[in-house]
Amino acid sequence: MISITTLTLLIGSSLQSNKNFLQKTLAELNSGQNGKFSCTTAIDRWKAGPDQYQSIFNSAKTEWVDTQFPADSTSIQWVKQFSADTLNNYKNAKWVKLGQAFPTGSLFGSQNYLSDVDMGILNDGYVLGGAIAVAKDEERFKKVFVNTQKNLAGAYGFNIWVRGIPTIQVINDNVPYDNLKNDLIFADIGSDGSYWVPLLEKAWAKTLGNYEQVGLDGNASDIISYLTNVPITTYNTANYQASSIFEIIDSANDQNYIITAQTLKSKICPLNLICGQTYAIINTVALDQKQNFAKDINLIQLKSIQKTDGKFQGKWNDDSALWTKSTETYTKQAKLDKKDDGVFWIEDQEFITAFGFVQVGAYRPSWKFSWYSQIGDLGNVGYYFFSLDSPQNLDIKIDFYNPNMYPISCRDSPLQFKATVTLRSSGAAKVLHQSITKNYFDIQSVVSFPTSPLPAGKYKVDIQVDW
Repeated sequence: MISITTLTLLIGSSLQSNKNFLQKTLAELNSGQNGKFSCTTAIDRWKAGPDQYQSIFNSAKTEWVDTQFPADSTSIQWVKQFSADTLNNYKNAKWVKLGQAFPTGSLFGSQNYLSDVDMGILNDGYVLGGAIAVAKDEERFKKVFVNTQKNLAGAYGFNIWVRGIPTIQVINDNVPYDNLKNDLIFADIGSDGSYWVPLLEKAWAKTLGNYEQVGLDGNASDIISYLTNVPITTYNTANYQASSIFEIIDSANDQNYIITAQTLKSKICPLNLICGQTYAIINTVALDQKQNFAKDINLIQLKSIQKTDGKFQGKWNDDSALWTKSTETYTKQAKLDKKDDGVFWIEDQEFITAFGFVQVGAYRPSWKFSWYSQIGDLGNVGYYFFSLDSPQNLDIKIDFYNPNMYPISCRDSPLQFKATVTLRSSGAAKVLHQSITKNYFDIQSVVSFPTSPLPAGKYKVDIQVDW
C-alpha cells in the first residue's frame, strides 16, 4: 500500500476561507504503470483531473465521449490480474444513454429523492444507503451536482472529495443495459424518471476504477465522505444501551447530520431486515404516552435501499395495531404515512438487536475546509502548523486514498497501519490532544473541538503513519 496522507482542517464559520492556508504542492507519485492497468490506475485517473467540463456542459453539440471511462468492458471489470472476475458475464453488455433510453426523465425526477433508489446486481447498498442519508436534506444534496439540466453532451459533473481534497468528477450518461431483461444492469432510474442514482453510482465506479470495484466491498462512510467530506463517527451498538444509542441518533438528527445504520452480517436477520445492509436514518421521535404517564417510546425512522418495506416485522411496522390505540396519538406524533415505500419506524430496543453500527456524519454547512497533502510519509513524523486569530470550533482529520481505489490484488485485507496524531501549542511540549488508531473507518475524525472552541494561538500538529 502506497503511503499518501492528507491532513484536513474543518473550521467554524467565523474564520474566513483562505485558499493558501495549509496548501502545498508536492512531487507526483510515479504510478508504476505496467500495461493498460496497474495498481494505481484509478488514482492516476483522479490525478489527471476532469476534462474541461464547463465547455462540455455548455457548448458541446454532440455526445461527449469519456475516454477515461469508456462504454466498454474495461469500465465493468479489468483483466483478471486486477479483478475478482465477479462481473465476467456482463463485460460485453450493451450500453445505453439515459437521456435517449428514458427521454421523459430528468436528473431529479418529480418526486421525493428518498423514493428514487433501486439497487441493481451490484452489492452496493452502502453507496445507495449513504446517498439516501445525504439526500434527506435537499439543499445539502443539490450541492453535490455541478449541473442539473440535460445537455446535448449527456454529461454530468459531481462535486466530490478524494483524500479530503475537493475535485470534480465528470461522467456521461452511458450505462450498462440488459437486453434480455430490458432493464439497467446496475442501479435503476427512479419510478419518477430520475437519473441521479445510476449517475452517482457511475461516478463512484469511475473513481474506484470500474463497476466491479464498487460491489466488492464498502462502507456508508465511503460515500458520505466522497460527497461531503464531513468528519464521521462510528458507534458499535453492542457498546450502548438502547436509550443511549437513541440519544446519539436523536441529537444528530436534531442537528441535521447525516446518519446511517448497518444491519448485522449474518444468515438470518431480525425483523425480516436485509443482513449486512445499509439503511439511512431519516428521523426520530419520542412518543409521549399522554394517557398512562409511562415513559416515552423511542422510535427511529429508517429508509431502506428498496422501494418497498420488504415485509418489515418490527413492532411498529406500518400495519401495527400499536399505532391506533384509541387513547393515544401515536400516528399524529410520528406523522405516520402508511405506504409500502421502504420507510418504516423501529423501537430503540429492537434497533440495537438488529443493527450493528451507526455512522454519524457531522454536516456543518457554514464550516470552512483547508487541506495539506503529504506523499511518501512512510513512518516519518510530519509537522503541520496553523494559527487561530480567535477561538474556533474545529475538527482535524487525516485521510488516505480509499482502499477500494486499489484493485483487490494490490491491497492488504484488512488495511494495516498505525496513525498517531498529536496536537500541541506551537513551541510547547504539553500535549493538548492525541489520537492513535489502526482502523481506516475510525481515522477520519481524530481531533475534534466541535462545541468547545480551541483558544486563539499558534498550534502544531504531529502526524506519524506507520504502514
